[in-house]
Amino acid sequence: MAMWAREAERPDWDGLVVDIIEDDAPVGMAYEESGEVLVEFFPDADGEPRVFSATDIQVVLDTVGAMFAEGVPDASATPAEGGVDPIDYLASEFDALAAARGAEDEGFYPLSVARRIVAACEALDLAVASVEGFTVVAGELEKARNLNVTIAEVHRGEPWGLFRSSCNTQAAAVLERWITEGTIVVALEVEDASGDVYVL
Repeated sequence: MAMWAREAERPDWDGLVVDIIEDDAPVGMAYEESGEVLVEFFPDADGEPRVFSATDIQVVLDTVGAMFAEGVPDASATPAEGGVDPIDYLASEFDALAAARGAEDEGFYPLSVARRIVAACEALDLAVASVEGFTVVAGELEKARNLNVTIAEVHRGEPWGLFRSSCNTQAAAVLERWITEGTIVVALEVEDASGDVYVL
């Protein structure tokens, strides 16, 4: 099961604390100290070091970073609780970073920005439903061969928390592989807990 992050209930702790979760159990925690976000991973039940995939760790660290960033609600907060509509937040944060916009105002984002969007989706309780790569040729967008992944349908039917985390982990892993594809831009669709899908 993929790792994910949620705000921890620590009334005796000064400031935000984030639990890092795997298999529904905390395996680590993140907190801020002297202006720096620190992460601790706990030993397992036998006192041995835990071992995680580098991709899962990177995704959860990106999520933790987003949760500590000002104005970003954590994954356990609803838009009303966080005071921010998740889709509006994504638009305000990332629209200006699109490398190009399509005929219906859909965004095509540099790979580095797309990876940040995936991390933000996890923190905003959104799931990345699909990613598609494009190249820009003579100012025109062209679909890149074999760079189209529909993620949501693979995980359809899972409980929302697992669905969201699984989709976002897979999206992050796909974009990590696409680094070798050179200069591409990425279109993304995201889904909320009610099943509504949005093109960014």
